[in-house]
Amino acid sequence: MNKPDEFIDKLQNSDLVKRLQTIKNVLESDPRYLKYYADFLIFQKNLVRVSTSLQSIEPNEYGKIWRDKLELMQSDPLIQEYLELVDTLNNLIQEVQNIINDSLNISL
Repeated sequence: MNKPDEFIDKLQNSDLVKRLQTIKNVLESDPRYLKYYADFLIFQKNLVRVSTSLQSIEPNEYGKIWRDKLELMQSDPLIQEYLELVDTLNNLIQEVQNIINDSLNISL
């Protein structure tokens, strides 16, 4: 097994990714979470549509609604844990990407 495959295997079998998958399975199997997620996606799409249109909007109004929805979502411990783990995984991936890019730049 080459180094990239080893890394991917270790990442996929890490506690972090396993916990993310467990939470994701719970969230995807609970109708309450599915409805909340669908509503949130609709809000996001509407926000993007309104913010890219020529309509005059009050950014603070949409920002407040966004923060309220995010706070509501984060008030659920399971969703909060999931979001924190996703953030951790994203940071890890960014660090790895930076290391690879730095290595490639050094070898040039």
